[in-house]
Amino acid sequence: MPVQKDIAEMLRKVVKQGFTVTNHRTGSHLRVTAPDGQWVTVAGTPRGPRSVMEVRSKLRRIGAQL
Repeated sequence: MPVQKDIAEMLRKVVKQGFTVTNHRTGSHLRVTAPDGQWVTVAGTPRGPRSVMEVRSKLRRIGAQL
């Protein structure tokens, strides 16, 4: 499952903050879980710059510092 470079960098940052990243049921999506139990599903293969901004927004909603 290829993950765009920008998304991969964001995911590395949130993992360092204590978040967990796992494969979701579907092959191209990832589930990011915050230390307090909140979670979001993000696309592992975003389709453009807007998708990257949406992933950043979702991660911030559950408490990630990006």
